Amino acid sequence: MNPTLSTRKWLIAGVAVASLQTTALGAMVWDRIQLLKHGREIVLPIVPVDPRSLFRGDYVILSYDVQNVPAELITADLRDSKPKEFYVTLEQVAEVWKPVALSAAPQPAAAARISVKARTRYGWWPSPAPRPVGSQSVSPQPQVLQVRYGIESYFVAEGRGKPLEQTAREKKLAAVIAVDAKGNAAIKGLEIDGRRVYDEPLL
Repeated sequence: MNPTLSTRKWLIAGVAVASLQTTALGAMVWDRIQLLKHGREIVLPIVPVDPRSLFRGDYVILSYDVQNVPAELITADLRDSKPKEFYVTLEQVAEVWKPVALSAAPQPAAAARISVKARTRYGWWPSPAPRPVGSQSVSPQPQVLQVRYGIESYFVAEGRGKPLEQTAREKKLAAVIAVDAKGNAAIKGLEIDGRRVYDEPLL
């Protein structure tokens, strides 16, 4: 085989692969920009409010009450199929968002309702609630499904972590979340005592 021809084929193949990777990366960046620009905003309180455990330099670890979903919301089809991804419907009650339903597909949005794509946090599903057997009852099973929405960690701009930590200490910290029609969620900013203190850059 002609060495020059072989080298040329490898070069063409390498360029093709690089082009596909660049296209895929560009699509991901574009999707994220559209999500942050046009996604519906909801504000979720961060718990526990202890900045000393949240901030690691400029890397932020976040936790939310809505990650704890009542096991009673798990439908039979979800429990049997144990999907890798599913949707948690959150409902706003007195400015607080709470899980009210689980489904295999996003549900129609409403003024006080929105579906967010989720995964089980530890890869398992709670068993059904035990029923009494005669005069004895079965040992209780976990009654909470812990989930992840993909909004549990992110990087703030270099040098912003420590100032945010100082400002947030002993104050109410919340995350502004953008959610699109497909249930994808991303952190759009941070609030302290209801005041926006950080906005996620689009690029």
